[in-house]
Amino acid sequence: KQHPEWVVKYNDNYYFDPGIPAVQQLVVDGAAEIVKNYDVDGIHLDDYFYPTADAAFDAAAFGASGESDLTQFRLAQTNAMVQQIYQTVKSVNPALQVSISPQGTMHGNYESQFSDVRRWAAEAGYCDVLIPQVYFGFENEVAPFAETTAMWAETVTCPAVSLVVGIGTHKMGREDTWAGSGSQEWLEHSDIPARQVELILSMAQVHGVAIYDYATTFQPETAVEAMQQQVEEIQELLRR
Repeated sequence: KQHPEWVVKYNDNYYFDPGIPAVQQLVVDGAAEIVKNYDVDGIHLDDYFYPTADAAFDAAAFGASGESDLTQFRLAQTNAMVQQIYQTVKSVNPALQVSISPQGTMHGNYESQFSDVRRWAAEAGYCDVLIPQVYFGFENEVAPFAETTAMWAETVTCPAVSLVVGIGTHKMGREDTWAGSGSQEWLEHSDIPARQVELILSMAQVHGVAIYDYATTFQPETAVEAMQQQVEEIQELLRR
C-alpha cells in the first residue's frame, strides 16, 4: 500500500522488483534487522531472485535504467543486492556467515534466476558459502550428478568462498520427470544419496554436503525403509 510502484503482479502473484534500488535496500534492511536483533549464525539466500525471464516483468525498471541488455541489467541488480547484504552483515559482525543456494545448473542461474554465480564463486565480497542445488541423479540426462558437482568444484575458485554441495532426498522412490533417460533412476536405485555423499567427501575442493529436505530425509512418505538405511549410511560416512 505504501509503495505499489515497487511491486509487480505476475501469474496472479505479487513480487518486489529487484531492479528497483529501493527494493534492494528493503531486503538489505531486513537482513540487517535479523543480524542486529537475533542470535543467528548468518543470513542464507535461496535461489529465487527473479520469478521469470519474461521481459515484461521489469520493463519499467529496465526502461528507466537506460541499459540495453536485459540479462546484464538483471545480473547487475542481483549482484548489487547480494553485495549489499554481504557488506551489511559483515559490518554488524564479521564472524557471521552469508550463504547462497543457487540452482544446480549454470543455464538455470543465468537464464532463469539471473544469479551471477561465476562471479560469486570467483570474487570475495558476495558470500562465504555457495550451496548449489545439485538435486540430480547420476543418470540425469541434462545434468548428471558427478559431472555437475565437478563443474561446481572447478567454478568455486575464491579462497574466501566455501563450496557445500546440496543433494536432494525428495526424489527417493519417485519418478524424476525432468531427467530424460534417467527418469526412473530414483525408482530403480535406493542408494543414491549415500553414493552422492561418498563422492562429495572424496573431492578436496568441496567443503561439505547439505541435504534437502528434512521431511523426506527423516519423515519420508515413499521409500521409507530405503531412506532410513540411507540416513544410517550417510551418518557413517560423515563419521569417518
